Amino acid sequence: MEVVKVKPGTTFNCICQGCGGTGVYKGSHELGGIAVVCFYCNGKGYYEKTTDWYDMYYCDVETGNIVTYAGDGKYELAEFKKLKRRKDVKFVVYESRLSADEEYLFEKGYSIAQVLPYSLFLKGFLPIPMYRDDCPARFEQHYGGEGFTNDCNFSCFTDCPKFGKKECWNKYYKTLSYIRRQNKLKGVKHKHIDDDCFE
Repeated sequence: MEVVKVKPGTTFNCICQGCGGTGVYKGSHELGGIAVVCFYCNGKGYYEKTTDWYDMYYCDVETGNIVTYAGDGKYELAEFKKLKRRKDVKFVVYESRLSADEEYLFEKGYSIAQVLPYSLFLKGFLPIPMYRDDCPARFEQHYGGEGFTNDCNFSCFTDCPKFGKKECWNKYYKTLSYIRRQNKLKGVKHKHIDDDCFE
């Protein structure tokens, strides 16, 4: 392979090292076919990288792909092309936060923790956050948003009497425009989300 060093200041979509370009993470807490959205890239599988003088990225002269040196005279792809598929994943959630398997996530065929089929995730959809185990304000700290507030003044989210309550999440879904725009969630219905949230 013939390569040339990428010039400093070059911007490209770099494969996320947290998930290896899959957009999801699967560890000891994610049992069965469950995986969680990657914390580092928010499910995209990549992050935008602007090279500096010390970065060791190269351009494959033949293909034009940006690669990085992997050792033993070999190079591996660094530039993101598309989400890599994992064979051990069937469903995707934002966070398991406790050991979760399919028995925990479903009840009589309905999602009880805002599960998204992996096939939809690969098409660009993202799951809805798990309302019963989380708070919209805390969720935004990790994944971004538009500054959700429900007049809460607690130093610890779990001290809030509304923590994990439907009231806050319904307000979040109705007022947060990016969850429709970015996640393409219109028409994706879940058991514990009011239907009018996505009208």
